[in-house]
Amino acid sequence: MTRREPGKHGLFEFVIVLIVIALLGAALMRYLAQITDAAWAVSLETQAQAFAKTVGLLHWSWAQRGVNYRAPEGNKPSGVALDGEVIFVNRYGWPTHLDPADSRKPLQARGCLAVWNAVMQKPGPALVVTGAWQDTRALQVKVVGESRCRFAMHAKGFGLHYFDYDVKTGEVTTHATR
Repeated sequence: MTRREPGKHGLFEFVIVLIVIALLGAALMRYLAQITDAAWAVSLETQAQAFAKTVGLLHWSWAQRGVNYRAPEGNKPSGVALDGEVIFVNRYGWPTHLDPADSRKPLQARGCLAVWNAVMQKPGPALVVTGAWQDTRALQVKVVGESRCRFAMHAKGFGLHYFDYDVKTGEVTTHATR
């Protein structure tokens, strides 16, 4: 029988250590994926709450005819100024668009996106989607039904996280699917 020198390890010990490290790494990656998904959902929910509060304040300013209120003139509907930019509201007083040309048109995703960008003050990348959701972490916007703007985040492995903004009632609701 041969004796090893103290402090020297064989190939078998090395393979065992590699297997243990690989198993720990796999468990860590799964855990980080779950945490990332949860953080992503919380981030969108927080953004939805901030959006809802700001839209509510804009509605209140419209209803009270406050300092920021802009009366209708010509073909332009009434609106509310936010940081020097007029956000036009529908007949219920909820923000729907920034372009006066969209006033007499049905709700459009680009109007929803413009309101999002104005309300959230440069929130990051966002795009209008007409068909299926794209696999990107950018915020995606589309119109659902006649009166709801849907703001969603979708990526492979993370499912679909979204919130709806109803322009008739001002209600903002969050949802998540896998």
